[in-house]
Amino acid sequence: MAFDRTKWYSIDLEKLDSLIGPGDPMDEMTESKQTDETVKPAASLKRQNTQQNAVSEREAFEQSLGIEKVPEAIELARSKGITTWAYIRAILRNWKKDSHKPKK
Repeated sequence: MAFDRTKWYSIDLEKLDSLIGPGDPMDEMTESKQTDETVKPAASLKRQNTQQNAVSEREAFEQSLGIEKVPEAIELARSKGITTWAYIRAILRNWKKDSHKPKK
């Protein structure tokens, strides 16, 4: 049609391969997949550090609010269907903030 000005090209793959040579980007992709194995331990370390931080935060909340408040916050979160540490931490922080407010 007159309004269709699409230009169609064909790619000579053999010529392309000869131009790219040994530094093929596809080879780099396969190498990056191999390095994923080295990333897994790093992710495991990050997860382990996060768990340790959560444990130390829990201990801090137990010391400041009392040992019975942490399980109570966990049960409250579970009853709402949200069991992430971030949500439990927010509950405990709110309770801690409320406990430091002067009562009228």
